[in-house]
Amino acid sequence: MLNANCLLGTYYFELAGYTVHVAFQISLGGQGLALLGNVCSWFVIDRFGRRPLIFFGTIALTVLLFLVGGLATSSHVAPLRAATAFFVLYNFVFNLVMGAVAYTIIAEIPTSRLRAKTIVISLMVQQSIYMIELFVLPYIFNPNEANLGAKTAFIFGGMSLFCIVYLYFCQPETKNRSFAEIDEMFFKKVPARQFSTFVTESQLRGQQVFDRRESATS
Repeated sequence: MLNANCLLGTYYFELAGYTVHVAFQISLGGQGLALLGNVCSWFVIDRFGRRPLIFFGTIALTVLLFLVGGLATSSHVAPLRAATAFFVLYNFVFNLVMGAVAYTIIAEIPTSRLRAKTIVISLMVQQSIYMIELFVLPYIFNPNEANLGAKTAFIFGGMSLFCIVYLYFCQPETKNRSFAEIDEMFFKKVPARQFSTFVTESQLRGQQVFDRRESATS
């Protein structure tokens, strides 16, 4: 996928007015930022949690998409170059938040009995959507077809707004939670926004054991 994305990015940057050589360099730089974002995610995912990263990260990505689309409505060179810069920055932000957290979530949230099947189905759906995008996007983007160009970002920005609403109400926080605790909270129908503060039976039993040990040593 890396090479395919690199070639597609190069073509899109050419349409923005860059030479082939410069467009390819920008595309490589975008892939490098994507890799850097993924590495940085190692240090923030457990520090800030899954829910804040994916929720506020999606908001940031949505803002970037609307900035790219808005700048692309201009016919002048400077706004188009700025749209390219935001598009490259999108690679970093995506892999810092969504690209890392999504795979963590699909491994942590499913119940133990269905975890393997859930992960497989999630990845199948993801790859199916990618295939559809790779087929449809050239027709939307190309000058001899729909000719939306970078204004295509408006489409994804609009869909991201629905994702933000869904994440706010439905995305639970699984940071520092065991699989047993997550299953318990789902079984008790704890609202997603309360996952981070809800006290589970496992925590209560652990606290009781700790208190007894403290009493025995004092």
